[in-house]
Amino acid sequence: MKAQLLIMLDMQDAMNARVNPDWREAGNAWYRAIWTECAEMLDHYGWKWWKHQQPDLEQVQLELVDIMHFAMSDYLLQDADNEAVAARIVAELSNPRQVEDIRTAIETMAQTTIANKSMHFSDFANVLALIGGPEVGAGAVVTNDVPEGAVVGTASPFTSMVRSCRS
Repeated sequence: MKAQLLIMLDMQDAMNARVNPDWREAGNAWYRAIWTECAEMLDHYGWKWWKHQQPDLEQVQLELVDIMHFAMSDYLLQDADNEAVAARIVAELSNPRQVEDIRTAIETMAQTTIANKSMHFSDFANVLALIGGPEVGAGAVVTNDVPEGAVVGTASPFTSMVRSCRS
């Protein structure tokens, strides 16, 4: 997985530089983009008891992909050594938080991101496991409260990357 993450980090740096050549000095609030995506993810999963909502797990996965890009950008700013960044992400993914309710897990990711002004990939791994994504670590959460009848998407870019890394 580390080799795949190194490629992704290089690609993220290149994309950020294409959008803004001075992206490292721009002072972007990556954490704000992450918690905003968490709110969007919760809306796509559904939480409104006064409405009939069906989880849109494909959209939830896409929000996770967005979160991954913002978090990688943040980590790239925190450490110039891509090897160290990749190792940090692998370590965090290997130790997912153990929140068993998806809505609470998403809220926890948003809360810790706001409190730390940075996301932790243990929260990411927890949410990924809860929506039926591939397990990404030895202690990955396998409990899944995906409602009956909900379709779990299988072709998101991130889940495809994780599956290829695990094989």
